[in-house]
Amino acid sequence: MKRLFILLIFSVSCSGFLTAQTDTMKLTLSLDDVIDLAITQSSAIKYTQNSNVNYYWRYRNYKTRFRPQLVFNSDLPNYRHTTQPVTQPDGSIEFKQVSNLSASAVLSLNQSIPQLGTYIYASTSAYGIRNLNQGSTSFSGAPFVIGFSQPLFGYNWMKWYRMTEPMVYDEAQKRFVEE
Repeated sequence: MKRLFILLIFSVSCSGFLTAQTDTMKLTLSLDDVIDLAITQSSAIKYTQNSNVNYYWRYRNYKTRFRPQLVFNSDLPNYRHTTQPVTQPDGSIEFKQVSNLSASAVLSLNQSIPQLGTYIYASTSAYGIRNLNQGSTSFSGAPFVIGFSQPLFGYNWMKWYRMTEPMVYDEAQKRFVEE
């Protein structure tokens, strides 16, 4: 009886699928429609479109490299438990257990100057350390720092990057239009 019931449910469910397959859809296409479909659906066109999108985002990335950047770096709770040598007043060395809990944060605003290959920045920082053995806490910080970073005798990659990247993007755009 149970087998008969399962067989009945199976045949009813399969008959629904079989009748669904008898429905047909007729689509009439002209030769021009087929050619247009083949062109727009081809793998070469998809490759060309994806390549163009990649060059677009590469160009956008290039442009953002020369905008001001707000950067936040931090080292939040950093626990350190070590054994360190400590020089005693009599000149001998004694190894002691040291447990520290430290944290630091730096907020900076950076701007590149491509003609010179340098960066100027303004930053603020804070650092705190707690000695867990002695229970003491120390803080340090720099409320405001202005500076620049200039590589000496280095290759100015920013200058050449500004010259070549727009040409690469223009060439990619022309290639996309041709293809």
